[in-house]
Amino acid sequence: MGGFSDEGSLYDGCLLCMNVIQHLENQGIDYQTMNILEDHQQRDGLKRKIGEVYVPVLEDEGQFTIGEDILQTDR
Repeated sequence: MGGFSDEGSLYDGCLLCMNVIQHLENQGIDYQTMNILEDHQQRDGLKRKIGEVYVPVLEDEGQFTIGEDILQTDR
């Protein structure tokens, strides 16, 4: 997987998300979390963007990395 810009958006809401957050922090990747379980507008926006509601999703400059694939990312 490729690197990321200075800040991406992370859509979270599950146990795997905790592992992803730890990975992003270990890699020094800045992110903004959006909990789709609590924010239905964010959930609906995610569904429009990727065609489904699935977490975790890392969006960076219009590119999406989904699920455990995020754990393979580096800066």
